[in-house]
Amino acid sequence: MKKIANFTVISTPDKVIVNRGKTFKHWFDILTAAALGLFFSSVTYFFLMETFEIKSFKSIASTFVMTLLTLYQLTMSISLLIQPAKNILIIDKKANRLLLKRTVFSTKSFPMDGIRNFEINKHKEKVYSGGSAWRSLVYCTIGTTIDRKDEVLLTVSSSRIFTVSDQKLEKELYELSKMISDEIYKRWKSKR
Repeated sequence: MKKIANFTVISTPDKVIVNRGKTFKHWFDILTAAALGLFFSSVTYFFLMETFEIKSFKSIASTFVMTLLTLYQLTMSISLLIQPAKNILIIDKKANRLLLKRTVFSTKSFPMDGIRNFEINKHKEKVYSGGSAWRSLVYCTIGTTIDRKDEVLLTVSSSRIFTVSDQKLEKELYELSKMISDEIYKRWKSKR
């Protein structure tokens, strides 16, 4: 068993298993989304009570918008909470299959014959965060090509709540992704 940041790579004679632990940032994101959802639901309740009394277009529209915001925030907090953490990637050496758990409800299975190596890709996106503010979202993906289609196996993101430098974070995430992919590849190729 090898622990790399919040990832754990476990090797048995016939399987390589990757688990992802929940970090403080993950729990912070869940609680923030849930708190916003609860706040929006209380504001929605207030608007709903006002709508029954006033029955104007503005109050109906406000109630509708607040209901959508509430549903979005509560859905986001639930999806973050039930994100898979155990067995997110399994390489079954005996069956020569790669099992990929994207959600708690679905697992994809791929033949290992076409996989030669893992690729690491850096991603940097600009995300709107209110007002005139934009912030950078930096993460890396570990992927491979299966049947001529690119498939993302793991997403490696920061466990920090606040970051100072995107370049430094990008470098750290790339090095972390490289360590994880090297460990998976080494254990996959051993004793085959």
